[in-house]
Amino acid sequence: WGTLAAYCRKMNNWLGDTLEDVVMLPREIICSFPWLVLLLLLMSLMADTGIILVAVITGLVMLPHAIGMAQEAYRSAPYGTSWLQSVVKAIPVMFFFTIAGVIIDVSTISYLGFGMPPGTSELGSILSDEGRKYIELKPWIALWPGLSLTLIILVFVMTGDALLERLGFRSKAVWSKTME
Repeated sequence: WGTLAAYCRKMNNWLGDTLEDVVMLPREIICSFPWLVLLLLLMSLMADTGIILVAVITGLVMLPHAIGMAQEAYRSAPYGTSWLQSVVKAIPVMFFFTIAGVIIDVSTISYLGFGMPPGTSELGSILSDEGRKYIELKPWIALWPGLSLTLIILVFVMTGDALLERLGFRSKAVWSKTME
């Protein structure tokens, strides 16, 4: 989808710009809705949450962002590569950036009580519900989930950024499409 939109823009005229806008319109509409509200809405509609369901719903919410990453990667592909080569080269980069976004999303909804089922250890759920009892007794416990989350996200983003540079992409804006 994102590749098709970027390919339409390659025409370098008003028709290419218009086609790109038309192709990307559904993505723009979905991305204009706040991702957290959309994620909470979808999770609240489900009666029973399981790990698979959380992964599927979070993946659906991240899909428009992955499309934007594919479009940005296609636009900033190294010179001399075909559109297929640039998309295939962008897959590992998009994987690392999408995983970082999914970890943030799942931790957020788990902290708010909509994510992983009770009894499943997850960085967001450690700070909510039963974890609060322990935090009241020993407040320094709250430091470790946040610090761990920060380090995990940092590793994924730095790996994706290093791959962008290593594979020769000209733009570093691919990561920004994850969090827009």
